[in-house]
Amino acid sequence: MKSLTYLAVFLLTSFSVNAKGTSLDIAGVWHTGNNNSLVKIATNEGLMVGRLIKSDKAKVGTLILSELKQQKSYWLAKVYSIKRDQFFPAKVTRKDNKLLLKVDAGFFTKEIEWQLHE
Repeated sequence: MKSLTYLAVFLLTSFSVNAKGTSLDIAGVWHTGNNNSLVKIATNEGLMVGRLIKSDKAKVGTLILSELKQQKSYWLAKVYSIKRDQFFPAKVTRKDNKLLLKVDAGFFTKEIEWQLHE
């Protein structure tokens, strides 16, 4: 019975350690590469959202990522374009220390890369 308990504890800790840094682990602070901007992605009132926490040009606190919905290996979201003052659908994936956003802006798709801020 003890060995079964140890095995269960080992498996649970292995999964929790390996979950960090996966394509679904997008929580954190991300550098967008524009206007010295940082976006913090975190759970707020049970929903995952991304808000601007630093920027040279845009208002801090602006909702940048909303309607985040986890899929098998990526997230679906709405990403806010400050320039166009409009939300666009996006597919969000993490690859190592990069967040890849594939934004559907009508007739074209734009790929954006954010870096994990350390």
